[in-house]
Amino acid sequence: MLGPSARDVVVEGAVDALCGGSAVLLTGLAGAGAWDLAERAAARLGDDGWHVVRLRGSIGVSGRAFAALALGGMSPRGATADAYAAGVARLVDGAGPGRGVVLVRHADLVDADTAAVVAAAGASRLGVLVTSSPGRACRTAALRSTGDLTVCSWEAAPLRFDEMQVLVHRELAGRADVDLVSRVYGLSGGLPGLARAILHGARRDGRLVLQGGVWSAVGEVRSAELVGTVDRLLAGLGGRELRALETLAVLGPVEPVVARRVVPWRTLVALEDAGLLRVLDLGDRDEVVVTPPLVAEHLTAAPGRERLVRTRRRVTREVERPAGQVAVASRGGAQMPSEWGTSRDEAAVLGRRLRRSRATRVDQRRDEWAAAPSTTSGLLWLNALLEAGSGAALLEAVEDEVITHLDPDGVPVVESWRALRLACVERDPGAARRVLVGSTATERTAVLDDTRRRIDLFLGTGPVPTATTPGSDRPEDRYVRGWSLLAAGRVVDAADVLSGEPTAHDPLRVDPRPAAVIAELLDGRVEAAVQHASRLLAEARSALDGAAVESCAYVLALCLALAGRSRALREHLWASLAVGACAPFAPHARAALLTIGASLAANDGRTVPARAMADQVTATALPLGPVPLASAGVAQAQAAVAAGDLGAAAAHGTWLEVDALLDRGCVTAAVLAASAAVDVAVDHPAALRVAAASAGAQGAVLPALGRYVSAVAEGPAARLADVADELRGCGLPVHAVRAYARAAHLATLAGDAGSAGRYLAGAEDVARGARGDLDRLLALVGPVASLSAREVEVARRVAAGAQNREVAAALGVSVRTVDNHLYRIYRKLGVTDREGLARRLA
Repeated sequence: MLGPSARDVVVEGAVDALCGGSAVLLTGLAGAGAWDLAERAAARLGDDGWHVVRLRGSIGVSGRAFAALALGGMSPRGATADAYAAGVARLVDGAGPGRGVVLVRHADLVDADTAAVVAAAGASRLGVLVTSSPGRACRTAALRSTGDLTVCSWEAAPLRFDEMQVLVHRELAGRADVDLVSRVYGLSGGLPGLARAILHGARRDGRLVLQGGVWSAVGEVRSAELVGTVDRLLAGLGGRELRALETLAVLGPVEPVVARRVVPWRTLVALEDAGLLRVLDLGDRDEVVVTPPLVAEHLTAAPGRERLVRTRRRVTREVERPAGQVAVASRGGAQMPSEWGTSRDEAAVLGRRLRRSRATRVDQRRDEWAAAPSTTSGLLWLNALLEAGSGAALLEAVEDEVITHLDPDGVPVVESWRALRLACVERDPGAARRVLVGSTATERTAVLDDTRRRIDLFLGTGPVPTATTPGSDRPEDRYVRGWSLLAAGRVVDAADVLSGEPTAHDPLRVDPRPAAVIAELLDGRVEAAVQHASRLLAEARSALDGAAVESCAYVLALCLALAGRSRALREHLWASLAVGACAPFAPHARAALLTIGASLAANDGRTVPARAMADQVTATALPLGPVPLASAGVAQAQAAVAAGDLGAAAAHGTWLEVDALLDRGCVTAAVLAASAAVDVAVDHPAALRVAAASAGAQGAVLPALGRYVSAVAEGPAARLADVADELRGCGLPVHAVRAYARAAHLATLAGDAGSAGRYLAGAEDVARGARGDLDRLLALVGPVASLSAREVEVARRVAAGAQNREVAAALGVSVRTVDNHLYRIYRKLGVTDREGLARRLA
């Protein structure tokens, strides 16, 4: 369901513009990959028979006549008066006969004579594609090479997170864990050249390690050799702009009114024009940020420098001045910065802010503990250390220190925190249970029992703990009871238990609201759940609460996936993974995010990210639990789909998980896993178990999905169509389209063309209501119903293994007729061979 990336759109646009007779200008910072996009466009044109000539500008020779032509081996010979004509002739001859295009790299650094020659060649018969650095002056210089041609201009867009995964995989020649990819993404801002420089430097410094076939980072990925990379990014700035950029880097992301207190307006506009500053639209406010984040890291990485110290002091003075004392300069001819940040910019900035917040929060929480030791201050310090990535030895030492200084009433809470760390982070539930059983508390307390039940629920293998209603008002008890009810499919009861706000301080991470949103979603209030999850995520981002960010990001991704909002899900999911937030006490949230990511990548045919995310879910080795879609089986099945494996083996692991989840009493997770697996391959006994278990579930969604799984397993077409109507009414358009399309498929194979047409029309109607979100899904699942009766007969026989000659003899037609039928069948079904046809009709 994923569409083309922003970079794909640029390439397509450039090709179309050149074919239409326009020139193309691609701009981007060093490392943004503008030249890579130019080469991709040239390759597309080359496939259509165009000839390509390449030139490049350079700082050292930009003042010499015809220097760029000479570097390209096309220096004009003869008298000066004839040099221009000779240069044009050599350039046109170099392009050969037919259509041709001149690619000019760093066109802003090309000498004036070469620019004039390129412009003249463009006016004759050659296409012109030039690249340059951002900034008004650079663009103006580059446009000399386009002459009087109409120019189409694009900026080299950042990579999506899944595209960054592919880049990292290629550069390291192996898979990388998501945390490493998110850190590279956060520093590079999605710019491919910067990402490569970061990876090469980190690998050379020994900061990347290969364990179990997966690359991960040890320590900081920023290396000393990146100084040269950043210097190239800043090469075009004057002293005033460089000092202003340093000031903004020290200040961090701030609202424009604050930025204007310390940097003149014209300088802000100049930095934005140079591509080093963006204004992000965060909905409720705007923020000015230095981009890419690597630049900000570099400018603030040496706090001992005297100039940086003075900058910090000046920034502090200016920001603390009352607003009425700030002289607001007139904008004059300056314009408001026009490039508003995308979610990728926001993700990189938020990731940097979270990392900085984690580092400073440790010191803050330690000082608070030292000033006023208490259960709350001790646990907040421990949480800060855990989220900052501190090792087990340090955490254990601090746990002992906190326990030593607390009164007996506070000890059970800290021991509960230790048990959660052992279970969720160290993945040692046995050690966690021993802590709880051997507690030093003078008497067993409710919080210890709540923690034991919580560990048994999320990380155990036995039956889900029975939830009783009503229960106590303890936050820990509400959390466990609510999730237990949710696991059992009692979503209405779960919503009642989970209603309400969290405590002011939540050291044990028992905020009930994310689970309450899932209950709301499964009750059939899909759109309300999407809005609720969005508000929770915005609140977590504003508070820079990394654990809450990841938990809420998962819940919103689940809501968007079921609601069929594929475009919003794509941007949200890749941005969430790029942020690199971490919820140590909710490891299933990361696993579920990766599972949904693997599904998205598979739907887009992106094998590398689908496989990387699926393998990482498997590597977490989490027990099957109540969290929907935290499933290694679903992730691996989706990775198999991306690789073209649509056989029963692809979904075998998922169906085994479904059976195990049902054995535990995790009805909700089992139903959602089965509804994903049944689209790959059907396990009839497990599907019938799912249908029986879901029949007693509360709410609208789980019973409908259970009937969908059963209908896919058993048919017939009419029953599938009825289920499709129900799914549509529940607000589940993805499953509705799949059900309609499968019903059309069955009707077609049964020779009922009239019913097939009605069912396919139903699928198309749902897709139209999604406003483009489901177009790709419809293209993948819908075309079977468009086969004619004779095409169905040919397809059946070929899928069964018959050769074309055998089919022709059986149907009484020529082999050529069968060949033509098969050609049309392949095109309609989107397959390329007989094996693919067999899978499609299975």
